[in-house]
Order: sequence, then structure tokens, then C-alpha cells
Amino acid sequence: MKSISRIAIILSSLLPLVASAAPATLPVRTPKYAPKTKRTLHSDEQIALARRNVAKYPAARAIADATIKSADKWVDWKDDDLTFLLTPPDVPRAFAVSASGCPVCGKKIKEKGGDYAWIIDPKQPYKVKCPIDGTVFPSNDYQSYYRSGFTEKKNWDGKYVDDGWGWADPKTGEKFWFVAYYNHWIWHKYLVPGLGDLADAYLLTGDKKYAHKAAVMLHRIAEVYPGMDHAKQSRYGQMMAARGADYPGKVVNAIWETGLAQHVCDAYDAVWETIDGDEELQRETHQTGAQIRCVIEANFLENAIDAYFSGKIRGNFGMHQGCLVHLALVRQTGENDKWFDGLMNASSSDHAMLGLNFALYDLVYRDGVPSETSPGYNFLWVNKIAAYGDQLQHAGRDVFGIPKTKRLFDAVLDQVNVGKFTPDLGDAGGVYGYLEGKDANTFQTAYRYYKDPRYAAWLARLGATGDNTFKTFESLFSSPIDAPAEVKLPPAKSRLQDGAGLAILNNPSDTVSLSLEYGQHHGHGHYDRLGFELFANDQPIMPDLGYPDAMNDFVPGIYTWSKNTISHNTVVVDGQRQQGVGPGEVKFFADSPLARVIDVDATDTYPQCSVYRRAIIQVDVDESRSYFVDIFTVAGGQQHDYSLHGPPGEFEMIGGNWSEPAKGTLAGEDVPLGRIYDDPKMAAKDYQGGFSQYAGSGFQHLFNVRTQQEGGWVAQFKHEKDLHAMLRIRVLDQPAQQVMLCDAHVSPGRYPQVLKYLIARRKGDDLKSRFVSVIEPFKDKPFITSLKRLKTDHDDDIVKLEIQRGKEIDTITYNPTHWILPTPFGAWKPDVVVTRVPTGRNNFFALSTTDPDRSITGEVKEALPMTGIVRVELPTAVRSSASDTLVGRVIHFSNARHRTAHTIATAKIEANNLVLTLDDDILVGVAKLDKVEVQQLHTSTALPLYPSYRGTTLTDELFHASLLVDHVDHDGNIKLLKKLPDDHSIKAGDRVWLMDVGVGDRAEIPFIMSN
Repeated sequence: MKSISRIAIILSSLLPLVASAAPATLPVRTPKYAPKTKRTLHSDEQIALARRNVAKYPAARAIADATIKSADKWVDWKDDDLTFLLTPPDVPRAFAVSASGCPVCGKKIKEKGGDYAWIIDPKQPYKVKCPIDGTVFPSNDYQSYYRSGFTEKKNWDGKYVDDGWGWADPKTGEKFWFVAYYNHWIWHKYLVPGLGDLADAYLLTGDKKYAHKAAVMLHRIAEVYPGMDHAKQSRYGQMMAARGADYPGKVVNAIWETGLAQHVCDAYDAVWETIDGDEELQRETHQTGAQIRCVIEANFLENAIDAYFSGKIRGNFGMHQGCLVHLALVRQTGENDKWFDGLMNASSSDHAMLGLNFALYDLVYRDGVPSETSPGYNFLWVNKIAAYGDQLQHAGRDVFGIPKTKRLFDAVLDQVNVGKFTPDLGDAGGVYGYLEGKDANTFQTAYRYYKDPRYAAWLARLGATGDNTFKTFESLFSSPIDAPAEVKLPPAKSRLQDGAGLAILNNPSDTVSLSLEYGQHHGHGHYDRLGFELFANDQPIMPDLGYPDAMNDFVPGIYTWSKNTISHNTVVVDGQRQQGVGPGEVKFFADSPLARVIDVDATDTYPQCSVYRRAIIQVDVDESRSYFVDIFTVAGGQQHDYSLHGPPGEFEMIGGNWSEPAKGTLAGEDVPLGRIYDDPKMAAKDYQGGFSQYAGSGFQHLFNVRTQQEGGWVAQFKHEKDLHAMLRIRVLDQPAQQVMLCDAHVSPGRYPQVLKYLIARRKGDDLKSRFVSVIEPFKDKPFITSLKRLKTDHDDDIVKLEIQRGKEIDTITYNPTHWILPTPFGAWKPDVVVTRVPTGRNNFFALSTTDPDRSITGEVKEALPMTGIVRVELPTAVRSSASDTLVGRVIHFSNARHRTAHTIATAKIEANNLVLTLDDDILVGVAKLDKVEVQQLHTSTALPLYPSYRGTTLTDELFHASLLVDHVDHDGNIKLLKKLPDDHSIKAGDRVWLMDVGVGDRAEIPFIMSN
């Protein structure tokens, strides 16, 4: 260390490569740790294996060829031209030009490609071109201004002059950040990826021409990196600062910096061995190889490590952790044991900094779904944990031995609908659907650790096994995946991810499915609890709208429409978006060969509602076709708006007498499209703030409003991408219900396609509504010929429908208040009954959660969280053969504070004991205690899933104590239902667990009858 301290890294002496651009005064840094002594990310053996793979397998050769071709684009660049593009902190950065689009073509550019549609070219520095009309901005010569050390101003009298901090439109005051946009994307899209290609090409070929160019770029990055501060040097940082907020980062924002820093870090490791022999670089920098390495290790690697701990490198969970692992391994001689122990075991009030042993339970639901709601963002967690977990595993930290880790991979596959689509939950996907989990590297890692045949089948589907294993550069360093040739994914079934709050109804042939969301609300979620998405005929036939225009607090349409309740297939109460964050509670869930049902009450969604409950019944017509009965009950408030929409494509309203399209929007004839009308502050012309707190209706996005005057009707849709894929929706009448047909754009900015919305509205004091619809996906020809509602003795409580399809008649009864009803098997209290005539195979389905003579009920006597085993004592002995029928069924556990649902993985009967293994975790949270009081415990461990902890069981680290939790609040106060016993041993500093199933809970398996 003494020799290192003598190497003063005075940045002002490192200017020969800056090509006449004088950087700002930058920090001076001395290395904290001993010099790096070897390459650490890839061993000589791995590099040799990669080269053998390239020589042997065409798929590997293709990756190598593409990498080398990309690297060759940079080899001919002069060194000083490369460093000229790697700007100092003086040049601002911006990931978007403006919220208004283009000064000439307006929002047309956003419709074409969103915020990132502008064309840039490394050979045309600091210019951006509009892809719509070809206009080039700015009008001044910023390149000469930069090269002159920010003194020489050429063409400064043009129309669109940008000094780096944007051009302001003289009419509106709106700023357009042309230079900053170029600078951001030249770093993010061209230079850093180019650096990675150069380093990768060197690893594959050993050709030092690639290493030299990479080292030139690394040295320049190390010069400027310490002074980078995104909060003070960017468009968005300036906008957030005006609101008194911070938008941290280094070259780019803190989230994207995780990738940038990791790529630069990896490149240094790859070419590290060449720097001492790179005489050309040493001449250009006037430094020895050792000095150059010290510059990079201190100014970049160590500065980036500091940025990690100061929050300037911080992304979605797994992103910054993976970056730190790379930085630590490449820096090699730092405090790796301390840093890695923190990555595994840190208990933090910042959920983003929790160690894995906490995060896998406090941030991930019991079914393995991370808590960001969006499958796309959730998969980032899976992808990153798999990648850095693999590296930590080799460093002696057992990531894949944690029981919860495997559930991350399982949960991705469990969300797939009809084999093709992942639900577009929150900020994910779009109206045409998408499939998450197609990253071969992630599931190759999972398969290598777990050898799960389902992972092998998924990889085979991706074409990522055997000779085709190689899909990414990193895959070149491993041997091919040798999966069994006959392996196939098991047939999908109806299923619950009750921790995350997702139910999927699925016909046996996996051709029709519906996903219903009822979980907690988190940052990348939308306000769409009890919203659903329907998949049929290989299309999302009732799609979610998917990812909004952008993730930008200053764009109103994101929050007034895309994330708002009205744009989803659910119910809006009192013209407001949903308020509550807590999850819904499954009342019942059941499957049969004929029909299946999910019923969820999410009362916490609106504080004024005593009931906010949706039941959806799927009834099969034949092996490939199904229809749905949707029953949505709302009690409370003064206005209920039931919103349904179909896919993009053709629309026909069959029947009914409808008004002409009204002026204005659903918000009123005097409210134009998109104008905020129900938040005076945000509606003000001079409002400069963000829109994420908008809680209004979003009705201003629905236009061409037509109102039903009289007569029966059927709404019919044809999907834009397949006109044979069709849909019919019928909304049944109820007293004082008004039905409206509206148009709406998929999004206000980027996606102009128009969707047809059906809005059924009721108004009144202390309102109670029950919306009922029949939803019929079909191909070419509809199969439902008639529909009517049947009278019962309890019409206020019971929904009974008769649906005719040619010669067959289905009768569907929904009985949530449990009246005694006649059935073909006697009178009892079924929740749902589906019967079909004429009789035949699969002609009856009934479900009861309330009949004590038919349901299996008992008390939990033992819960073993590490194995997932629960022992339930039953009142009387049950036939041992009955256990065969329980696997795959849902069991409910309840106590005075909650009711939860789990799927049974295995079951056996031992006298009057039912011994079960559950398909998901019993453990749902873990915390380190700061303070213990008589009836309340306090923790600073981040517990963002706190709304779901009501009614859980708290136990000590060894699972000895068993204390019922009343609730947990967002400040980490754990309120117990009863006082701690006098002989308790729980104390500050202890680690405690929260269990979803506890001793004393009531267990119930609903009775299902079907044939």
C-alpha cells in the first residue's frame, strides 16, 4: 500500500487524450486497496472452453462473429476521437429530449418510438435527427464549442441554439435537450457497449488491437468518472431539483448506471493483462502501465463502489447487487468478504439494500413472485439474482441453497397463459401480449443448479439446449446444456399465486385462460385490483393496455390513464382511482372438468366500500372453447363504473338503440380529450410538478361517448392481428344501470390505436351494485344462442343464468350468501353450481365452502416452515383414500385476523390427522428486532409487504414461539393480537419470522362435486 499512496492521480495532468476539450475540475483520488493482480471474472480454462465452443458449435461461432464485427467498427477510430466522445461532467445528459416531442412534428415522434426515437450518429457529434421529417437539431455547432473548451460559439444565431442545457421554445417555455440527449445515448447505446465488444473480442481472439482501444476508453472513463453527478448534470436531475427532490446517478441515472458501471468493470477485467505492455497507450498518457491501472482502479472501480454505497448506483433489486459483485471481484483486493456478507445478510430499513436471506422473504411473495407487480420488472430480479448468485456461489456464499431461491424460477413459468403469454400486469407488455422469461442464460443457470426437468423443457422451447445452448456471449464460457430430448412442459392447470395475488383459470387443453389480479399495489403496478386479462384463440382477446408511454412523473397521461383504474377491466368507485394498497382475499377457488371459478373480495381497495368482490366462472363448451360469467359486487359510495374493453381491431354493436356520439369526453361535454378536470392544482396552466399523485377518474380519456337508449345488444370484436379471433360481451341489465360505449387510445402519447370500452354505470346514495356479464371468445362463429336471467326466491342475493348453445343448455348459479338450494344431488348450500342438459359427460359442477357436512375442516396443530408441512387435526377420521383427491386442491387457513389460500402439493391421512405439504412457502417475512414491548415489537428491517401480514403468526428464529399478529404498519411496528406471555424469550437484536400458517389456525378444504 505504501507504493500505491505515492501515485498521485492528478487529473489535470492526464489531458493529452482529451482532444482539446478541457474538463471540469475533477476529484483527486488515491487507490484504497492493493493493485489488482490477475483477471478474476474468467479463468484461463473458461476462455479456452469459450474458444473451443466457438470452433465447434455454429451457434457459438455466430455469437463470436457478431461480437468481433461490432468491435471492428471501433478499431479504426483514432484514439483522440474516441476520447473526445467520452465527455467530461461539463456536458449534460438527458434520456429524453422533452415531454412535447419534436419542435417541428410534435408528438408524432413519440408515436413512432416514444422518448427514444431520435436518430444519433457517433460520426455526427451532438446532433439529433427527427425520424419523422429529418430535421436536425440543434442549429448551432456544439462540437466546436466543446473542443474549444466551451469558448468558441459558431452558428449561435440560429433558430434552435442549445448550449448543452437545452433550447427553450420562446412560445411555450418548454425545453428541448438536443445535446444532452445525444450525450446520454452516445454513452449508453454506443460507447459503453462498444467498449464491451472490444473487450469481449479480445477474450475470444487474443488480438491486442481490441484490447488497446478498450484500454484507451477505460482510461478516459476513469479520468471523467469521479466528477460525474447525474443529479446536477442532467435534464431530469434539474427537473427533480426544481421540486426539491434528488435524481441520483453518475454518467446516467442510478438505475441505468448499474449496467453501465458493470460493463465498464467487466471490460477492464478482460484487458487488464495487456495494459503493462501497451506502449502506445503509455506514450499517449505519459504514464506507466502501473499508473494507468491505478487510475482505472481508483477513479473508476473504487469510485463506482463508493457510488453503490451512496445510492448513485441503485436499481431494481438485483441490479446494483450484481454490479457490486462485479466491481468487488474485478477490484479483487477490496473488502470483498464484508461486502458479500452484506449482500447475503444485511438487515436494512432500505428494502433495496436487504441481504438475500432477508429479501427473499420480505420482498418476494411466498409463491416466488417478486413484489414489483410487473412481470417484466420482476424477471429482472430473477435474472440478476441468478447471475450474481452464481458468482457468489463460487465465492463461497450459498445462494441456490436458500429454499426460496428456486421459487423465483418456478413463479415465472407458473404465470404463462395458453403457453404463449404472460399477464400484462402493471408496467409490462402491451395490448398484443408478450411472454416473459425468454432469457436462456437465466434458466440455464437454474437448470445447472436444480436439474428440474421443467427448466429443461423451457430451455428446449427456447431452442437453448444441446448445440444451440449458446445464446449470449456469457454462455460461451460454459459447456452445452445436455437436456433429455423428450422433455416437455407439463399441461397447465388452473392455479393460484395467492401470495402475489394472481389467479389463473385455465381450460384442460390450455387454449383459453383468464388471469385475475388481486394483490398489493407497488410501484410498477397499476391501480387495477380485480382487473382481468383474457387469452383465447392465440390472442389476448381482452388485453391489459400494458406498459405506459414512459416512466416519467412529468407526463400526465401515464397516471391519468395508463395506470389508472378506468383503463382496466374492473370497477371505478366515485370517479376515483383505487385507493387501498392491501391485497384481496380469496373466498373460494375450484377447478373441475366442466367449469372452474375464482371469487375474491378486495374490500380494502376503496375505503368507502364494504364489498368490492368479483367472481368469475369459466365454463367449457368443448376441449378448445370456453365462456365466462363475470359477477362484480360493489357496496358503498355513490357511483360505480364497470369497465370492460376488447382488443384492437374491428368492432360491431349488434342491436340496441344508441345515442349519437356526444361532444367532449366521458368526463363531460365541456371536457376535451386528455384535459385534467378533477384536480385543480394539476389542471393549472402554470403547474410544473409531477402527476404520480393524480387520484381522479381518468374519464377525460374516453371519447365518442354513446349511451344505450333501449333494446338488447351484444358487443362484438375482431382482433386486429387475426380477424378470426373474435369476442362477444353481454352486460346484463340491473335497475338504474346506464350503459355507454366509448373510444379510447391505448395510450395518450405513443400508442394511438383506438379500443372500444363498455362502461356500465350506476349512481345513488349508499349504493349497492351487482354487475353481471357473459364473455364469449370464439373463432369465426359464436356459440351462445340465447341468454336469460332466471328468477329465484332470493334475487337480491343469487345470480342464476340460463345460457343456451344450440341443443345444450347451461344453468349457472352464484350463491355467495349460502341459501339452501336444490341440486341434482339434494338440497344444500353451494356457492356455485353449473349444470348442463342434455346430460352427459362433464355435465355438473358444484362448490361449497359453507356446508360443514361436506367440507373438510380442522385445526392446525403443527406447521413446519422449512419443509412446508402442515398437520391438521380433523374432528373425525377420514378415509385414507380421500388424500388422493386433495393434491392440487386449494386449502384455506383462517383466524381472527385473516384468511389465506394455499395449494396442496402432497397429502396423506393418518387417523384423524391430515398431513399436507404446501405448494408455496409458509414463511412470508423475517425481521431483526430493535425493541420489544408488551404487545408490540419494533423493527427497522424494511417490510414493504406489511399489508399482507395481518393475521400471520410470529415466531422466533428457531420456530418455537407462536404469536398471532394483529397487523404490521409501514413503520415496522408489529402489533400482536395478545400480550407477550410472561415467560417469553424474545428480545431486541433477535431475528423473528412471520408465518402465513400458524398453530391454532382453522383449516378448510371446500367441498367440490363434479362429473
